[in-house]
Amino acid sequence: MSSGEYKRDGAPCRGAAVRRNTLALLALLAAADKNGASRDKLIAFLWPESDTEHGRNLLRQACFALRRDLHQPELILGATELRLNPEAVSSDVHAFADALERGDLAGAVALYGGPFLDGFYLRGSDEFERWAETERGRLAKQVCAVLEALATQALAGADHRAAEQWWHRLAALDPLSSHAALGLMTALAAGGDRAGAIRHARVHEAMLRRELGTAPEAAVTRLAERLRAEAAPPESSEAAPALAGHTVGREAERGELRAGLAGRSVMLCVSGEPGVGKTTLVESFLGEVTASDRLCWIARGRCSERLAGAEAYLPFLEALEGLTHSDPRASAARLMQDVAPNWYAQVAPLSPEGSPRGELQAASQDRLKRELSAFLLELARLRPLIVFFEDLHWADASTVDLLGPSLAGAGRRATRVSA
Repeated sequence: MSSGEYKRDGAPCRGAAVRRNTLALLALLAAADKNGASRDKLIAFLWPESDTEHGRNLLRQACFALRRDLHQPELILGATELRLNPEAVSSDVHAFADALERGDLAGAVALYGGPFLDGFYLRGSDEFERWAETERGRLAKQVCAVLEALATQALAGADHRAAEQWWHRLAALDPLSSHAALGLMTALAAGGDRAGAIRHARVHEAMLRRELGTAPEAAVTRLAERLRAEAAPPESSEAAPALAGHTVGREAERGELRAGLAGRSVMLCVSGEPGVGKTTLVESFLGEVTASDRLCWIARGRCSERLAGAEAYLPFLEALEGLTHSDPRASAARLMQDVAPNWYAQVAPLSPEGSPRGELQAASQDRLKRELSAFLLELARLRPLIVFFEDLHWADASTVDLLGPSLAGAGRRATRVSA
């Protein structure tokens, strides 16, 4: 469906089947209904500048070459109206339509490999190009409707993970659609991933502003603001003493954590068997730091087993977002905007239409590393920095690749504590 390729027994064919006019002929017949397409229509699309007699000769030659080179004498049937023989050749376009007719929505989506005839063109035939564009839009609209139906069914059945997957595919097909963005955000939030929903709102907004110069629909902004408010940590630190009570017998480890604050900044990593209290230990330590009124930057990021390998830089983005929202003076945000603009564009708070925002630039992996290292170094010069990544063993490859440079940028070694 996407490439206009003909295969025989799974292998790409050669000869007539790879020539542009004959490939275009196959595409026209594959997309036609069961009645086929008229010879006159095919000639007008494929050889628009030929007279009637010459055009008919070219069509006969193309049909003959296809039958010969594909070893299918009955490949094309009909006299006035030509159609593909379903017993000799299968078409993913027809299979897609049949799956829809049977109600097999997931099967139909599996057949959609991308935009119809993506990258294929026929020089000198504007009619064919217009037809291909119309078919491309029609099939894309159908698959988007199917994906939305599957996502809605999954959400109604409380299958949040499936709903996320269907909305993810729809958002990838139509990244500028605020409707798709809202659906994905709703599914992520329903599955407990508020941070992922907020992050997608930022990415969607940045893309709209870059590509169209517009803001997302108000519903997207309202949902992001509500999720951010729900995810905001309580201002009170009354829970810190209670957390400390669960770390009795961990004084050695707590001592190592305290020692890490001797420098200007430090990234802390606590390891141990599941269930031994690693998170409780760190939360207790962070509560102690907060209660001490010591001026420190505290950034938290969480790696996700469910999103491992799917969400690049997830814990870094969450940690940086927390820094931009927890600083009432916005000094971290301003510094990020100046030193790490590509990171700022992804984590900056959603703003009303027309207000200044960071621009998401084309950034290589090396540039992202340099920006992050520079930002952490400058941040650490202002006050001590603690970065807490939870469940780091689920980190995506991009995050792992950034850990070394970011630690070097912060100017301190990582402290590993066995818990």
